[in-house]
Amino acid sequence: MNHSGTFDQLSNCTQIFIKEDIDFLELKNALEAYKSLLLQTSKLEETPVNKEHLYLDSGKAIGPEWAARCIDDILRTKRFISGVYKAVLQIRKRKKNEPVILLYAGTGPFATLVLPLITLFKPSKLQFVFLEINSISLESLKRTLTEFNAEAYVQHIYQCDASKFKLPDSNTIDIVLTECLQHALAREPQVAITYNLIPQLRKDVILIPEQINLHIGLINSKLRQENALTPANKKPVSFYKNYPSVFNLSKESILSRSSDLLENELQFPETKTIFNPEDVQLYDEIAITTEITIFDNETLSMNDSGLSIPKLLGYFNKNQRIRGVVSKYISNNDPELSTKFIP
Repeated sequence: MNHSGTFDQLSNCTQIFIKEDIDFLELKNALEAYKSLLLQTSKLEETPVNKEHLYLDSGKAIGPEWAARCIDDILRTKRFISGVYKAVLQIRKRKKNEPVILLYAGTGPFATLVLPLITLFKPSKLQFVFLEINSISLESLKRTLTEFNAEAYVQHIYQCDASKFKLPDSNTIDIVLTECLQHALAREPQVAITYNLIPQLRKDVILIPEQINLHIGLINSKLRQENALTPANKKPVSFYKNYPSVFNLSKESILSRSSDLLENELQFPETKTIFNPEDVQLYDEIAITTEITIFDNETLSMNDSGLSIPKLLGYFNKNQRIRGVVSKYISNNDPELSTKFIP
């Protein structure tokens, strides 16, 4: 394959990904071109084995084909790539003569969220450490790196469970990126991975995403439908209300309570959310909502992405009185925010 041709195509896509202003058609076309380029260079095939997930003590590690499909989530991919780019620029301000070292836990088959950076920085300015548990994804990643002539950017590739891995040279890492999650932080091991890695790293490390907040939210389903039909040039209709965060995943929250963790087991407190009586009249659906700060001004809010769609818990109706919700994040082989209604 023509290395310079693939590199130029990647470079063209990257320039669109990092633009502040979004032209959705342009962005969609760039992401389709990027995905096509990755499938071509990695030679990842559509076979049943590539759809198989790995089930870990900390949650589900999705199969290579599903990981590849994550590119189709337009704002997720754009905002993560932009966020990582901005984080690298920030570290570069103080690391002028040494490379920024970025740890990517759960690369999938392409290292999708960092590969565009090879068109923006030389290996002397940026180095990667990759963690991936799936052997098929790992082989696909190596082929991709070879086709883009990007091996010089890679310090180490480890096949491991990132929720348990002990990092050698952890003091050298400047940025840690992990995006092993679904909406409401369910099923995948984002929490366990982050809680494992952050205490091993320097206090000034940048975590991406910087912050994930889960809320109990109320939704007006009629207004939500109206909002979906609102033209892009009109102000969106407000159709939901978030109560205060019931679970926060950030560097600060991990470091403030890492000493409280029981050996090999993450335990989180129970939180009560009590609804205002007037809200019960205004809204008809109860949900878990997810708000993600990737880095700086790169965020994902309600319905921006598959990562931030609401997870419906139930409905207000005349036959069932619901005053609130008790919630507690459970970190196990099928992680989730566990909830029960307060009658």
